[in-house]
Amino acid sequence: MNLQREALSNGLETLRLSGQYTDFTIVADNMKVFPCHKAVLAATSPFFQTMFSSDMQEAMSNSANLPFTEETTERLLQFIYTGRRDVIKTESVPELFHAANFLQLSTLSVECEDFLSRGISPEISLEIWQIAKLFEIHQIAEAAKSIVIQNFGMFITTDAIGQVAFGRFKDLLGEVFLNCSGTVKCTAGWVWFIAQEEPSEQDARSLISVLLKAQNVENKDILGATLQTDDSDSALGNVNSDIVKERKRMWDGACEFYFIKESQPTIITGQMGETGRVSELCEWLVVVGGANREKGSLTVLNYMKQNWYSVDNAPPTDLGYRYAICARGSLLYLSGGTKPKQFLFFDEEQGRWERLNDLPVGREQHTMVTVGQDIFVLSGISREEPEANCSVYKYSTSTMQWHKDHGTISFSVAGARSVVIRRIIYLLGGCAVSQNSSKPANLPCDKIQCFDTSSSISWNFQISLPVPAKCNTFSAVVVNDITFVVHKGEVYQICEKTKHEKVCEKVCKIPNTPMKGFAVAAFGDKLVVFGGEDGNFEETRRVLQFDTSTNTAAELPMKLPIGMSNFCYTKIMVPDSWSLTEMS
Repeated sequence: MNLQREALSNGLETLRLSGQYTDFTIVADNMKVFPCHKAVLAATSPFFQTMFSSDMQEAMSNSANLPFTEETTERLLQFIYTGRRDVIKTESVPELFHAANFLQLSTLSVECEDFLSRGISPEISLEIWQIAKLFEIHQIAEAAKSIVIQNFGMFITTDAIGQVAFGRFKDLLGEVFLNCSGTVKCTAGWVWFIAQEEPSEQDARSLISVLLKAQNVENKDILGATLQTDDSDSALGNVNSDIVKERKRMWDGACEFYFIKESQPTIITGQMGETGRVSELCEWLVVVGGANREKGSLTVLNYMKQNWYSVDNAPPTDLGYRYAICARGSLLYLSGGTKPKQFLFFDEEQGRWERLNDLPVGREQHTMVTVGQDIFVLSGISREEPEANCSVYKYSTSTMQWHKDHGTISFSVAGARSVVIRRIIYLLGGCAVSQNSSKPANLPCDKIQCFDTSSSISWNFQISLPVPAKCNTFSAVVVNDITFVVHKGEVYQICEKTKHEKVCEKVCKIPNTPMKGFAVAAFGDKLVVFGGEDGNFEETRRVLQFDTSTNTAAELPMKLPIGMSNFCYTKIMVPDSWSLTEMS
């Protein structure tokens, strides 16, 4: 801050504190009055500017009541008058963050976001998540939500979870990665229900319906939820016992409505044609396209049940080939290929692929991955602009816009594999592409390239693949920050032997592994190998498994329902709206 700015801000703050020339008052929620200046407020806040230029009662009375505490109002005015960042602290940031967005103080909102981006304390994460959701600040909302779901148990009080809107509470209970048992989820539901003002039995039914669909919730959890808080009033606060009895009557009535009994199997979700429902606390895997398969068909694997399902509401669609796919949560994205500029997502509600903003430059034989809220496209070839082969493109899912100049990789390749560890993308193998060329060379390479998505810096990894390879002859996956590579039945691991030494070593051989066109996916500490062709170019239906904790391999009893080769695949959280039919 230069001398003139410092003198001005100090002078304005002195005028505010002394009350000189003030022409407006702000009243906090405890009726504490803060004299201030209209010109200063209007200069920093479109909210106040609109108020003062209208016929609003506040403009006529030269006073406004704000729904903020005395402490927050004082900090708010200190920032408006001086720009001091030290008003933002862990204990004050939730209400300041809310006030900044409520009053359209963009500079304070940015400072709060910067403070929160450096770390959100679990104690304030639930409140920050709700505020960020309210004002659609997606990056902060995602970060806060991830902390909430890992510390869910600490919020089960009427003053915390009880103040969350039903739609958002439903969103939390439906989280696959919610870090708690079914008993804790149902106790949270009961505490939330207790905290609501004048709920009806229909509200109880809506809540029970959500719990029935939640992962790992059993009937005994729902039936016993009202008993979990009987021995302690810490969760329920000072709620009147008559209110608790009335809420219990509604809860029990909702359980009867859904025929919930101790011995009855829990109702679970995830549509499966007309024959039943399925829901597991696990990730699924989706396969798109591939040789000898119907164009655009979607097939999903549930590893826990070791079953394959067809997605009935995904009609055949000509997506071309040589495209790439990735998933973020339950959203499935597809880009490039022989329709080089296409960028699509699968709309599960409509049952069709919908077009988003095109790729900045067409790509094929490329990779696409998600890191946080962003999608990155890198490697591959561009026939329209070969000079862009090394460019990295970033798509922000919050703004739904592409960023064309997000960095470059050091070496242009097509048909590579990619894995992500933290925020670094590792690009493995592929065929070299000459500078400004639209065709890859025939010979694969053994390079491993790194791209830091935070700094946009790229470099070559200090070690190479054990053999030169392109994507249809090998696959790679990450388990516990260790990259595993499968090539011609050999399993290699790439990891840090010491702080300064990285190694690539062979750990196992998997018998009967396909030679090309196969996939490797990780479920927990297990690698699952499936699809592809054997040495006689015949499609294999074997499903093989490698246990990284014991370095042992085995063939699983399940088989592929259909032949699959040279397909795209990704892990995904399957939404309830997908209509699934088990494939025999």
